[in-house]
Amino acid sequence: MVGEGFEIVVDDRNGRDVRPLVATVNADDALVAPSQAMADARLIAAVPELFDFTRLVANMIASGEQVDDDDEPFEMDADDAIETLNSLIELSRAAIAKATGATP
Repeated sequence: MVGEGFEIVVDDRNGRDVRPLVATVNADDALVAPSQAMADARLIAAVPELFDFTRLVANMIASGEQVDDDDEPFEMDADDAIETLNSLIELSRAAIAKATGATP
């Protein structure tokens, strides 16, 4: 059945179970390799962080953008720009690390 998980038990040829491997079946009834299933699970787990990062960037005001009709266009100074960029880099690396299973 699609999406149903099951275990494959690896035998060490002496009748002992070595370790179970978790696998799933996709919509085409093809076996999804354990590493692919784990990668999919990590990506799904990281969706909230990736969405939050994207929403954060989308809500930012670009330099030169008009905020209100009465105000001057927004200008970010260099120190603020560097601090903002460093924060975005840190957030994106953490989300990518969660999605890939790597350490940030």
